[in-house]
Amino acid sequence: MKNSEINQDMKIVFLHGLGQDEKSWNQVIAYLPQNRCSSVALFPEGQLPNNFEILRQQVLRELKEIKEPFMLVGLSLGAMLAVSLVTEDLPQLSGLVLSAGQYKIKGSAVYKIQKCLFTLLPKSFFAKKGIDKRQMIRFYQSLEHLDLTEDLRDYVKPSLMICGGKDTVNLKASRELVNLLPKGQLRILEGGNHTLNQDFPKEFANLLKDFLTEISSL
Repeated sequence: MKNSEINQDMKIVFLHGLGQDEKSWNQVIAYLPQNRCSSVALFPEGQLPNNFEILRQQVLRELKEIKEPFMLVGLSLGAMLAVSLVTEDLPQLSGLVLSAGQYKIKGSAVYKIQKCLFTLLPKSFFAKKGIDKRQMIRFYQSLEHLDLTEDLRDYVKPSLMICGGKDTVNLKASRELVNLLPKGQLRILEGGNHTLNQDFPKEFANLLKDFLTEISSL
C-alpha cells in the first residue's frame, strides 16, 4: 500500500476541551468518512480528576492500546494533553494536530488572572458546563508549573497548529509552537474563535485532510 493511501485513511484520535465531551468532535468526524476516527472521553464519569497528571496517565494508557499508526488531534485541554505526551513511548503516533492549545502555563499572567476569576465565578457558571467549581479550581491549580518548552524542541514528527483568528491568546501560543516544533506549521481560520471543532467543523476537517495528504509524501 502506498504512503498516500495509508495516510488518507489513517486512524485519527480526538481529545476534547474542558466544557466539552467526546461528542464535541462528531461534526468534524462526519466530514472524515475515509478515516477511522475515535474520540476519547476524558471525563467518562462526568468528573474532573484531581490533577492534570492523573488525566494525562489515563489518556496515555488508552493511546498505548492502539496498534496502528494514528494522528492525535487535541483542542484546548486536549491539545495540552497531546503536547504533554511527546516524550512518551508511543511508536504508532504519526504526528500532532493542536488547536487552541497552551504548552507553557508556568509564569503565565493569563493563567493567574483566569485562576483568580474562577474563584470569583458562582458555582452555577461551572454547573452549566457540567463541572464542579471546586474540582475545576483544584485541577487548574495542578497546571501551575507546566512548561513543555524543551520537550517540544526535540519532537520531530509532523505537527499542525490550527487556531481561530479571533482566539488571540491561543493564537500567540500557536505561533510560538510553530517556532518550537521542528516540523510545525500553522493554519488560521479567520473569524474563528476557540471551539473550532463545533463552530467550523468542515473547515477543520479539510485542514486535517490536507495535512494528512501532505505528510503522505514524507
